Amino acid sequence: MPAQHPTTARIIRTTDLTPERWANGGGWTREIHREPSAAPDHLPAWRLSLADIDEPGPFSSLPGMDRYFLLAAPRSAPLELVVDGVLHIVHFPRSITFAGDAEVSTAVVPPGTRALNLMVRSGTPGSLQLLRGDTELTITSQTAYALVLLDGDAHLDGGKLARFDAILPGRTGARLTLRHATMAYFPSA
Repeated sequence: MPAQHPTTARIIRTTDLTPERWANGGGWTREIHREPSAAPDHLPAWRLSLADIDEPGPFSSLPGMDRYFLLAAPRSAPLELVVDGVLHIVHFPRSITFAGDAEVSTAVVPPGTRALNLMVRSGTPGSLQLLRGDTELTITSQTAYALVLLDGDAHLDGGKLARFDAILPGRTGARLTLRHATMAYFPSA
């Protein structure tokens, strides 16, 4: 998946992201990153966002994209999601994948439901994986396109991350330290 990677890692603070109301009024989204594509259809190569789901209702249709959906709170209550007429009980840490043009709606929404959404061009590999526990590792754009802290304590090159802050790794390595943490990531390899 072609991407313009910066030389060094960049932290995206969730407090700097502007919440935007969903078109149907059923929630809010904060776009973490949108990777441009050279394709003439104007669809991004990929897009990562945090969604606050306030009430039951339909998801927006995104033809030409595939979606990876993960509840963003390790202790969150299960979410009932209906995809093309089939009920799925989504609970952390299980993610669910569906076509962007599928008919998707929430049936029962527990209070405070927040989800991480990865959307990639249809036919392009994508996934949301988890790092959990205590670890130290070097991250680059060769290992992950993006990472989001879901819970716990994390530092990038000594700088502390807050819950739901994201990292866009660069071409040069950055030291990531996790303590009692859960971090979602979109692998590049």
